[in-house]
Amino acid sequence: MEASASTGLSYCLEWHRLPRLTIAPNDFAGHNSKMTEAEQIRLLGETAKQFWMRTAPNSNGPLAYHEDLFRAFSKGGFAVTRIEKHWFHNIWEIRMANRNGLRGGDERHLLREACRILATLRVQVDPENVVAGIDGSRLKILFGWNRGTIGVFKPPREKAPAVVAA
Repeated sequence: MEASASTGLSYCLEWHRLPRLTIAPNDFAGHNSKMTEAEQIRLLGETAKQFWMRTAPNSNGPLAYHEDLFRAFSKGGFAVTRIEKHWFHNIWEIRMANRNGLRGGDERHLLREACRILATLRVQVDPENVVAGIDGSRLKILFGWNRGTIGVFKPPREKAPAVVAA
C-alpha cells in the first residue's frame, strides 16, 4: 500500500502531464483574490478527485491493474491465460491463447492491436518498446509500464456445462 501511495503522490505532483483538467492549477495559487482559503482547499480537493478518477484502476486490490488489462484484452477478442508484472524493470507480460488464427509473420498486426488496447487504458507506451510474439497456439506481449504491483494474475477458468444424460 505504501508504494502505491508514494507513486500516486509523484503523479499528483506532475500536474503538467495531466490532460483535460477542468480546473487550472493556478486557480488555487492565489490568482483569484475573491476565493477564500476554504474555497481554494475545496477546489484543490476536486482537482485531486478528478485526477484519481482518471488514473486509478477500475478495481481494487493488489492485482487491480492486472485485472484491468485482462478485461481490456478479453474485450478486444483475446483469450488471456496469464498476466504478470515481473520484478525487474517494470516489465509486463501478457500470455494469450491463439484463437484468432494468427501465424508467424502476423506480429505487426498483434502489435498494433495490443497498442490500441493499451491506449484505451491510457497506458503510455512507445510502440517500439512493445514486443509481440506468436508461437503456434500461444501469443505473448511484453511492454514496460511503471504502474501496478509485482505479481501474477491467472483468470478463473470457465467451467464446462454439466452434461446431463437423457
